[in-house]
Amino acid sequence: MAIQKPRTRLVNIRLSEEEFASLQRATNESGARSISDFCRNAILKSSGGANQQDLHEVERRLGQLETTMTQLADRLSVVIPKAQHA
Repeated sequence: MAIQKPRTRLVNIRLSEEEFASLQRATNESGARSISDFCRNAILKSSGGANQQDLHEVERRLGQLETTMTQLADRLSVVIPKAQHA
């Protein structure tokens, strides 16, 4: 688990009852731990913050993994037929 930096800044907003109910539903549907986590992630994602950078890193690593898996599959397709005929 990653060590998080202490969060010392506070942001307050006012919502109508309908807006708050909608926010609660969205939080629950997303699987976020709390409304704060949901809002923080949404704000950072929309502002190109750290979460967006993390997403790009995950996408890059998945691309590398895909390339490696393709290379492995290609090699196995050569080795397995030889082993079956031996």
